[in-house]
Amino acid sequence: MATCYAYLALAHNEKAISLTFRQAQGTDQMGFIETDCKTRKTKASKYVDGKLLEYFAESFDPLWESGLEENLRKLKKQYPKYELWVFGHSLGGVFASIGSFAAYKTKIFESDEIKCITMGQLRTGTLEYAQSHDKYVPNTYRIIHATDLATDVLLKIPYL
Repeated sequence: MATCYAYLALAHNEKAISLTFRQAQGTDQMGFIETDCKTRKTKASKYVDGKLLEYFAESFDPLWESGLEENLRKLKKQYPKYELWVFGHSLGGVFASIGSFAAYKTKIFESDEIKCITMGQLRTGTLEYAQSHDKYVPNTYRIIHATDLATDVLLKIPYL
């Protein structure tokens, strides 16, 4: 399991709460992801629709439950008119995608209050996950480089 870091910040001038996730650290994390991709292991998470790559679900859920959801809920209560801006790169992009969905699904934020920007985000889950994310977090921008294989190969399997 990963040690994943998330950072919450306030941008008062923009009236936004920022949630940012870091990228993978070291070869162990990428090794776990690669193994799950090869074995096509997916897992449901109560924070999203569809299924996620098993490693992503098993890493995100404890992070969200370790106080991230609670702190985000407190900030939203304290700043009810603020939007949520979610960012991440690589593995952090995966968690930004899941985190933005979780913020909606746990009813902390409405769909139109969430903006998600990821860079180099790995494919995160099944087709159902992707379609549901697009529906509930429509203000999402996934920035990828055309030659970055990791952003295209993972979970591009027709029957998932």
